[in-house]
Amino acid sequence: MLAYARASEEEYHVVCAELMIRNEYLSLNKLDWGVAISGLDMFTKTLACGVEGCGKLFASRGAIRKHYAGAHGVKGAQIPTQYNITTAQCMDNNHHRMLFHVVPPPD
Repeated sequence: MLAYARASEEEYHVVCAELMIRNEYLSLNKLDWGVAISGLDMFTKTLACGVEGCGKLFASRGAIRKHYAGAHGVKGAQIPTQYNITTAQCMDNNHHRMLFHVVPPPD
């Protein structure tokens, strides 16, 4: 049986620095409204929450409707049916995507 020892967090950070790799994602707040990042999928019809101060992004009507009900207490016929459309990218490909606004590249 192969034995191994778990590295300490400090050792992990040293290895990441030596390999010149990041060990965490950038904050999405720092990415919002920046230039599109080459290599990431572009979402050109992302739906943006219209509640002032929110602006969270969603890839589907079902997801944004659920957001309005859960985060803002808006239910039934009071949920908007028209949404702001924006361009976005995401840092992950999980079911719960972490979308952020981007300035689309010129055509």
